[in-house]
Amino acid sequence: MFVFNLGDRHPSNIMLTTDGRLFHVDFGHILGDYLKFGNIFTRETTSIVLVEPFLYVINNRKQNDTTEYRDFIQLCLQTFRLLRENAPSLFGLLYLIIYARLPLLNSISNLNYLRQSLFLIGDKPCETKHAIKAYRRKIESAQKDTRRFLDWIAHAFVHKPQR
Repeated sequence: MFVFNLGDRHPSNIMLTTDGRLFHVDFGHILGDYLKFGNIFTRETTSIVLVEPFLYVINNRKQNDTTEYRDFIQLCLQTFRLLRENAPSLFGLLYLIIYARLPLLNSISNLNYLRQSLFLIGDKPCETKHAIKAYRRKIESAQKDTRRFLDWIAHAFVHKPQR
């Protein structure tokens, strides 16, 4: 796998798999770095970006509740569970990265958003079974977020390919 840093506002990369497929990872979102309209209010209202064009691809151009969609949800939940189970190692590595002074990861407080996203701290730190249910609800609410969908359309319009 190869990583190409695009050098934009925050760590965002295009990655290339060994079989030639490109995919995008936005590392800013996992640390709670959301874009704002004029530094007034955040554009994103959900911590997960799962807009209709993504679902169209996941569902193989079919209606929701396909096998592919169910597999995708299971993969998300398994990944979430693994991150929680390995949180001590994950945060140990992230603590080491703090000393590199990256823009989004330069103090221990930057990790609190990730801890909250994994339901490890906050109002109700909870056991894994309940955290997985809460995470599933986040995925479902992300699919219904009209504001995020409109932001995605605006983003696509601004970054449309030039002819």
